[in-house]
Amino acid sequence: MLAMTSHFMKKLNAKYLVFRSLWLHMSKTKKIEICLGQNCKPYGGQDLADALNKKSVAFTTFECRSLCTYAPVVFVEDKVKLKARVDDIL
Repeated sequence: MLAMTSHFMKKLNAKYLVFRSLWLHMSKTKKIEICLGQNCKPYGGQDLADALNKKSVAFTTFECRSLCTYAPVVFVEDKVKLKARVDDIL
């Protein structure tokens, strides 16, 4: 019975390590959203998207949220970055 418990604990520990590794990876990944609306896209939104693609950074895009005066607009972890640059995002 003791050997079975030891085996069970080893399997449980292995699953924990996999879960912990996945959680640490996910916690380091930022949620990035880039506006590609009619004003943000030509004022740098598309350039930001291209730069992040080249760096293999995951992001999503959205249409206008009426912040055109501050184009390009990016949300990082639900916080707005106005007149954003790649350095502001990463």
